[in-house]
Amino acid sequence: MQTLNDLTVVDQDEFYASNFFYSKGYFSLFETFFLSWGNVIHFKKGAGAKIVLSGLSMPNGVQRSRDKRFVYVAILGEGTVRVFERQPDGKLHQLNSIPLHIGVDNIFVDRDGHLWIGAGPIKYKSFLHMNNPHNHLAPSKVLRVEMINQTHPVLVSEVLQNNGSLISLASVATYHEGAMLVGSVVHNLMYCTVVAF
Repeated sequence: MQTLNDLTVVDQDEFYASNFFYSKGYFSLFETFFLSWGNVIHFKKGAGAKIVLSGLSMPNGVQRSRDKRFVYVAILGEGTVRVFERQPDGKLHQLNSIPLHIGVDNIFVDRDGHLWIGAGPIKYKSFLHMNNPHNHLAPSKVLRVEMINQTHPVLVSEVLQNNGSLISLASVATYHEGAMLVGSVVHNLMYCTVVAF
């Protein structure tokens, strides 16, 4: 079983994709949290697909920098975002790991190169929500990570925090000129005006 989670296009006919989990047997979503069986693949037309990162604990979102030189991978099991430099052959060289101590999901890169990340702050509530979304709400957060040179964080801001009543288990946030759109895994979509961060 492979669980494709996210992908980011870096060129025509070329992309990176995260596989949340890989197994030849059946494991519950909760059990996968303790296993580092996720990976990131690189695909390029003519060269095919190859695994460029393996042994990851639930890789979620994968996104590229605006200039396409760097790739960001959200690792749910670690609560980190790893920063990689792309190599000519598609391999990824790790430059940094940003500890966020939260269940990170998908990443949006704004026009200034800063990262916006949807996240579930209480992992066990996230698992309950995923298994039974109508009876279990999960808290949501959106983090903004201000970056220097696209590779190093200077400031992490909590832009949104909710107990799950407005949006349960935020998975992604996009930002543009004071407006933010937040998506969830299985709940709803929320539009916000951002007054400060």
